[in-house]
Amino acid sequence: MSEMMKRCSWMTLLVALACSAVLACGGEPEASSAPEPTTTSPATGGGGGGGGGGRGSGAATGVLTGPEYEGDHSLPGDPVAGEAVYRANCIACHTESGRGNGGITGADFVGDRRRLAKNNDTLLHSIREGVPNQPPMPAHRDILTDQQMRDALSYIRQHFGSSGS
Repeated sequence: MSEMMKRCSWMTLLVALACSAVLACGGEPEASSAPEPTTTSPATGGGGGGGGGGRGSGAATGVLTGPEYEGDHSLPGDPVAGEAVYRANCIACHTESGRGNGGITGADFVGDRRRLAKNNDTLLHSIREGVPNQPPMPAHRDILTDQQMRDALSYIRQHFGSSGS
């Protein structure tokens, strides 16, 4: 085998391994101190505690529970103003479709229902402080005002998901 073919084979292997590592993470958050979200089923009345807990319990309806999912899901700002903020600051990673290139360049607001199921405080904290997960999101505390963050979240909730109300 020629030297050039050996190099190409190694490069192909490295690229395949890198892609496998990215796909293996699936855009899931890295291990953190936050509790795993659980699901409950109204039919069983499960509270996400005992009886299996974790993801998958109550799969019939898939209701997410946990502190990050409880609380205010209203529109905290002006979605019309938020569209301009989103287009100027968010679209490069999250894309116009809100899918983040399938969660590769940014969170997928459309395909991953857990994203917008989180309460406003949790999501505003993520915007303000950033997210170290895969894919990482930079902090916007020095880029956007608190009002711009609320407006952007309102646009995202209204345009890509449900306001929870």
